[in-house]
Amino acid sequence: MLSDVTNPLLGPTGAPQLFAPQKGATPSDVALLEDGLARLSHLWAEFAEQGETNWPSGVGAGGGIALPLLGMTRKQATIGSGSSFFLEESGLASTIRPGDLVLTGEGKTDAGTLAGKLVDAVVHLCRKVGADCLVISGAVTDRDRLDAANYPKTIAVSTNGKIPSRKEAANELSQAVKRALALEK
Repeated sequence: MLSDVTNPLLGPTGAPQLFAPQKGATPSDVALLEDGLARLSHLWAEFAEQGETNWPSGVGAGGGIALPLLGMTRKQATIGSGSSFFLEESGLASTIRPGDLVLTGEGKTDAGTLAGKLVDAVVHLCRKVGADCLVISGAVTDRDRLDAANYPKTIAVSTNGKIPSRKEAANELSQAVKRALALEK
């Protein structure tokens, strides 16, 4: 299996606490989800005859969708980095040169981006190669965490915080790219 993040199933960086609020979950929803996933984790560990709930990194992706797959295979399935896979398959590392400007982005750039998402892998690849990188996203939150990680320039497409129509989104994206390119001059 491939995972887009390295997050664990439970805990402060687990699926419920990190990703559920992005989807609109309230704090009480998060607590309920954390409890429910903890119970499922124990059930799958029993089924897998492991007696423990020490699941591999990345099982928190997709709300824990890998949990039953790992349980059914009695933990014989493996989870790999989706970002690494796609970077390798795309050949991006061999096409980026020092001094290049690479544009990347996602729907929402936030603390979750730092957990192994493809955007984060592209940012790290650019640093390694010596290329400039600019992140253009629908929305940007957790700027303090991004700044602490020395993240590159990150431009939000929607500056008013509202979800735009398709036409508005196309216009806002165009404006964001213009702002981004003006920063690079």
